[in-house]
Amino acid sequence: MNEIPEYKGWPLSTSINIANGDFEGSLRRFWVWLPLPHNPEVRKRIPSPGYELLDNPTDASHLSSQLLELEEIILEDGTPQRWAKSEDKERVRKYPVTLAFPLEEEQEEVVKVLPMLQYLPYPMMGAYALVSSVDREKQPFFSIYSVSQLPEAAQKRWWHLMEALATLAAPSDWREHIPLHKISANEWEYSVFVSNMQFLLENDEADIREKARTTLALGEKAYQCVAALRSSWLKQDCNYNGSRFDVWRKSLLKTTTRIISRRRSR
Repeated sequence: MNEIPEYKGWPLSTSINIANGDFEGSLRRFWVWLPLPHNPEVRKRIPSPGYELLDNPTDASHLSSQLLELEEIILEDGTPQRWAKSEDKERVRKYPVTLAFPLEEEQEEVVKVLPMLQYLPYPMMGAYALVSSVDREKQPFFSIYSVSQLPEAAQKRWWHLMEALATLAAPSDWREHIPLHKISANEWEYSVFVSNMQFLLENDEADIREKARTTLALGEKAYQCVAALRSSWLKQDCNYNGSRFDVWRKSLLKTTTRIISRRRSR
């Protein structure tokens, strides 16, 4: 039986707007998912055996969105490096696909990174496929495909994956990580926070009381979200090693293959 992880208040994944660097314009509405370590204060210095350094900036999004393993190594000067298994690097070279998703709310900034409380991939991941390539001038670009362009069987597989992720995450969901989540992860810190806000509710100034009331409500919501996240981890197959999740990962890889096959048949 796999050990149930302990949540200590850190963001567990991140949603990254892909419209940055060389990829702007129409890509602004597309987001990709990347996992984060459960505790960012404990970072690896040496990659695991059999891992190779990523030399292509788009490989990380290909690997993570296809639910393949990715390791981030922090060098002595603080510079991050990303490493992957040799066979996984070879796969994304053969299938250079990033499974992306749109967010329900339009973000104001073109380049945005959203730290997420949930560690599971966003359910809508794969609504769009971004197939990377280079033009005649060796400039990178993406060909964009919608899941609606896939055969009916592949579309059904994607819907089942989306429903399965939501089921696996329940009673938790997907929301942006905020500092109050870290406070809520520690019972002592949360009790101090509540006491401080309740003290401010007695303040003579109305604006201070109102701010305290709003902050306390946000803290209570954050506490409920952390409790829901921890509750979801008590279920069977709550982590990436679960057999059910592995089936879903293989289904995503099949969908990726469908996308590439459709592209090459044109």
